[in-house]
Amino acid sequence: MRLADLQRQFTAYVLRRPNRMLDLVAEGGAPADLRLGVYAHAYGARLAEVLANDYPQLRSLLGEAEFERLALAYLAQHPSDCFNARWFGRHLAGFLASAQGWCERPELAELAALIWAVGEAFDAADVVPATPADAGSLPQAAWLNLRLEFLPSLRLVATRWDVAPLVRAAAEAMARPRRLPEPVLVAVWRPHWEVEFRVLDPDEAVLLRAAGEGAEFGDLCQLLLSSAGETAAIARAVGLIRLWLEQGLIARLEHAAPLSTG
Repeated sequence: MRLADLQRQFTAYVLRRPNRMLDLVAEGGAPADLRLGVYAHAYGARLAEVLANDYPQLRSLLGEAEFERLALAYLAQHPSDCFNARWFGRHLAGFLASAQGWCERPELAELAALIWAVGEAFDAADVVPATPADAGSLPQAAWLNLRLEFLPSLRLVATRWDVAPLVRAAAEAMARPRRLPEPVLVAVWRPHWEVEFRVLDPDEAVLLRAAGEGAEFGDLCQLLLSSAGETAAIARAVGLIRLWLEQGLIARLEHAAPLSTG
């Protein structure tokens, strides 16, 4: 048998797929299924450990036994398909949201989504954020068509459960989160070395989404006009941009060059 064929049979055995690996093991010592079982068990145990390291808050909320059951159920549906174990748990939020036995607890999927967003923000490319001084140096005429380029680490996670406090909570303080009166949007980003996240005010969430999709400053003001007058809308939009600059969400301020009159 070619080495590649043997490797495929071994992989199928470890993943508990139909295979003939037992027939290929030399006799002697312990039974073949016992010897191969060591590798099959180690594969699942190692990936369960990866999940536990990636989702410590979820493990604390569920407890060791239930989290292990979750890990094995997830592994059965999503075997590792990447050489880097860092990405093994990327489907967990979707699994929790759809799998029978877990989807009945929607707060688990939301917590997993937020935890994963924090991890992605940590791994994102380093970019030095823009500062309020950068905005202060803009000519007044540049503001109308001003666009914001956000940090590559910025993630937005929609939740109906109050899961954000759990990401910072100590293991012994874990408790089922409460359902929120209205859905909220959580912004996650890494301005420097530490990942930051916070729940956005409703109007801020609308503007941050719009700005991330390329809306100009004038468009952002228009979005606020239904709930505020023109002066208040402009002031609120300016205030939010300043806040985002102060907190390091913005990578760059873009605006069209002024037309030449020469």
